[in-house]
Amino acid sequence: IKYGWEGALRLIWEGDHLPPETRSSLQKLIKIQKKTIPRVTREVNEIEVLIELITLNTIDPPPYDNYVAETIDGATKKKLARLSHELDGIVADVDGVASSTKEVEVKRRKKLASNELVVLMKRVDECISLCGGEERLLAC
Repeated sequence: IKYGWEGALRLIWEGDHLPPETRSSLQKLIKIQKKTIPRVTREVNEIEVLIELITLNTIDPPPYDNYVAETIDGATKKKLARLSHELDGIVADVDGVASSTKEVEVKRRKKLASNELVVLMKRVDECISLCGGEERLLAC
């Protein structure tokens, strides 16, 4: 039995082999992995496609360094700033999920979610730099 006699008794008595706090932690991480991360990934993909289109629709190479930053619309810059802020909050949520040394599944999911978020944050940071940096985003 994976969770020992205590887990077996909990399964019979409560219908779940995991302690309530562990189940809560797993549910938070699953929600972040199944809903939040894919939604943010779609939004980042849209912005990256827009930036790529702006770059491709220019003279090769773009006429000057800040061409993308000056061509992209304010709504997209605001969306990018919102995504950056939202990712910071999601990372804090993942870091805030309690995981004990016994709960291997919680640790595994937490590590996977953290790795996915790091990749997303790097992509957002790249988009921000192409759009002129954080100062320009905040100016919108």
